[in-house]
Amino acid sequence: MYVMHVLCVDIMSGDSEDDDDPTIDPSDPTLVQPLKTNAIWKDVTPIAQDDGPDPVVPIAYRAEFREVMDYFRAILKSNEMSERALKLTRAVINGNPANYTAWHFRRLCMFHLKADLEVELKWVERLAAASPKNYQLWHHRRVLLTHLNKPLNDLDHTAAILELDAKNYHVWSHRQWLLQTFALWTNELAYVDSLLAADIRNNSAWNQRHFVLTHYWGQPLTATTATTATGSASAAAAGSGGATAKPSGDGKSAAVTGPFSAQTITDEIKYE
Repeated sequence: MYVMHVLCVDIMSGDSEDDDDPTIDPSDPTLVQPLKTNAIWKDVTPIAQDDGPDPVVPIAYRAEFREVMDYFRAILKSNEMSERALKLTRAVINGNPANYTAWHFRRLCMFHLKADLEVELKWVERLAAASPKNYQLWHHRRVLLTHLNKPLNDLDHTAAILELDAKNYHVWSHRQWLLQTFALWTNELAYVDSLLAADIRNNSAWNQRHFVLTHYWGQPLTATTATTATGSASAAAAGSGGATAKPSGDGKSAAVTGPFSAQTITDEIKYE
């Protein structure tokens, strides 16, 4: 029999993302392991992972991670939405940030307990620094921002991560969602042009520029939106060495010209 060894984060060791987290009380005994001797969990019967009678390649989980997961399964089964359950989901996520079930149940607990979502987002921001291409993390962030109905500092947050990896698809996707959901279009062309000024071959920045032109300036233009778009074009031109975009009179296209267009000719940006 082969055994697959998997490196999991030690929930209570120096490998944890919570080590220097100011929102964590180091004297809190909830997750002190072993949980089986922890009085806080004495009423819970852990549920072990069932790999069947004859697993081909069993995974050699670390004992700490295995125990946390066993108690998490028990909490899931009983649908317990408590403070200790919320803390347990954090331990599960620290051990495996891709565990979408833990993320989902964590949200249910947070909404049920009316937890502070902005504090939660600070923790998620810390996780993103270590795991910036995690699907579940960005989805979790999006759900919480939707619940709060405000973007907080997420444009700055995404920009900081893009400085480290300018082609992170997950971050660009989140940024596009922010622009559409909270109408944050005004300075986006100037931001994109700054990226292109630093690296003209940045395909992700070119894609973002196309996204802005088609989704924002492709909208029907009223007197108000035409003024906003013209102001945004001027700001973008200042940052791009003269690239401009002119909304058309029919409200169905925008002519883009300047050194950052494909050529110095009119490029029709159609509705999507």
